[in-house]
Amino acid sequence: MGVKPYDKGEHESGFVGFRVTAVLKGEYQQEYFSTSAAAEQSDACPVYKRQRLRAELKDAEWAAESALDQYQAMVTTNHPTTKPERGVGVQGITLGFFRDKRKKWTPEIKVSRPGKLPLRLTFATKLFSRVWAQAVQVWVEANEILPEDAERVLNSPPEPAQFSRLRKQMNEEGFDIPVEALHHVFREQRQSLAAARLMAKNGPAPQLKTSEADIGQIKGEMAEWFKQETAKDSA
Repeated sequence: MGVKPYDKGEHESGFVGFRVTAVLKGEYQQEYFSTSAAAEQSDACPVYKRQRLRAELKDAEWAAESALDQYQAMVTTNHPTTKPERGVGVQGITLGFFRDKRKKWTPEIKVSRPGKLPLRLTFATKLFSRVWAQAVQVWVEANEILPEDAERVLNSPPEPAQFSRLRKQMNEEGFDIPVEALHHVFREQRQSLAAARLMAKNGPAPQLKTSEADIGQIKGEMAEWFKQETAKDSA
């Protein structure tokens, strides 16, 4: 991307003027602005100056379009190099497992930060939803994400079950990650299961609103899902 000037004899076709190039959505673009009609090849000639300014304007337009395309890709797609089950639908946030100081496999949400080392967030002391919120906050601040995109991504967390799939994927890749590594990932689901059991045992409180009752039903469904997921991993 940029503006390249060509004086007489510099272009193989005999072109004199400015060439603007860019790559937009993976396609090469170029446009020529001839100054062959200029009385002299300098800003002293209005024709030359006009063509130079037109070329610079086109370069600025394409640069803005390219920046917008890159931003849209960042907030709506995984990076092309993201391996299976690591992506969460945006560029700069990925899921993974790593060995901690005790050599134990630990699940993580990793956030890339321009000019800094990636930030690793784990689940040892925080619930899944809180870790995701922190990851999104760091990602938003590091990449100047627009508020509407920040809210959308915050409200679209990956399922904890993706870590279960990732564990199996990495084991197929040659790692040896035990099912116990998933323990902290599902802590929030276990708490929801306990809450659902308590609610089923004691019955709904008289002051519950309809929306809260609906939440109780959802928790019951989550509990059943969690039983199924843990059964798969133990198999």
